Amino acid sequence: WLIENSAEYDVEINNVTEEWNCLGISGPKARQVLAKATGGSHFSEASFPNGTCQMVLINGIEVGAIAISYTGQMGWELYVAPKDVEALHNHLLEVGSEFGIGHVGGYALNNLRVQAGIRALGSEFSINNNPIEAGLEGYIDFNKDFIGKEAVLNAKNSDAARQLVYLNVDTFNVDAEGNESIWRNDSVVGYTTSGGYDYQSKKGIAFAYLPTNLCKEGTEVEIDLIGRKYKARVVADPLH
Repeated sequence: WLIENSAEYDVEINNVTEEWNCLGISGPKARQVLAKATGGSHFSEASFPNGTCQMVLINGIEVGAIAISYTGQMGWELYVAPKDVEALHNHLLEVGSEFGIGHVGGYALNNLRVQAGIRALGSEFSINNNPIEAGLEGYIDFNKDFIGKEAVLNAKNSDAARQLVYLNVDTFNVDAEGNESIWRNDSVVGYTTSGGYDYQSKKGIAFAYLPTNLCKEGTEVEIDLIGRKYKARVVADPLH
């Protein structure tokens, strides 16, 4: 897609996927860990705000750092050459030991994402839906021209048939993972896109697409999880 749409621009596009590895660091002490790792204040809120990217040196290693996180807390994705990833990993663990740094698994990371209301490409938004349905209108600058703008404006100015909602699920021993059917009055009315468990509220959580007439907070539905239906209700979206 990038190559197909780059002809009118003075740009060269190369696939460098194999040339970079990525480490993620996030949490309330992420800035402190990275400040110590770099020996300075380069990762202060003023010099490295959320949503920005910079090339930095960490213990002599060149790193492409992006201030972004899947956890709902401040964090960075650190892109580094494969030959340097182990050294960077070990350095971060060493300097972060006094802050209680540790590893986190993929399922835990995804659970934090859903708990924070963060959408994921391929789950909450894909080629099968539009950003208006996915609740991402606030992230679009309609003052700019972009490919697909007309289609997005049409969706924005039309009555949507469905909308992404956030659900609390009455379960404690099985989680929604995505693509589970949602029922109301013995009929399938929607589907989940991802889910997990909120360890603070002690409730199951899930993203789902429902018809707009069922998107009001408090609306009750059922989710089919491994052959059993569990009660769920629409609640406020954490992202907003």
